[in-house]
Amino acid sequence: MLYFRGIHSYLDRGAVPRKVGYDKVLNALNEIMSEHVAIEGGAWVDSKEIKATVERWMEVMTPRQIAVAADEAVTSVRSWATGNHRVLRTKWRRVVPQVEQMCEIIQAQHIET
Repeated sequence: MLYFRGIHSYLDRGAVPRKVGYDKVLNALNEIMSEHVAIEGGAWVDSKEIKATVERWMEVMTPRQIAVAADEAVTSVRSWATGNHRVLRTKWRRVVPQVEQMCEIIQAQHIET
């Protein structure tokens, strides 16, 4: 048998933990896992991937333009460009489409002129 603690500590409430069967704990964990998808590729984006992407963007845009499109600080963008800044994958998935869209707009403007 396993001991299962709820959100509130049993000691704080003066209660004694009850024994919960292994199957119940396993079912609860499976239910939690089915509700929350694991982040594919890990929680952090590889710095080499970030650096390569930012270098590609910088062929078209300035660090300031990238920062505006990404809604991030210019110092963060410069750190990304050197590969010295880790970025959460959830944030990177938000940033990339925004910057890519701005990059396409700037490229289109340069082609027209």
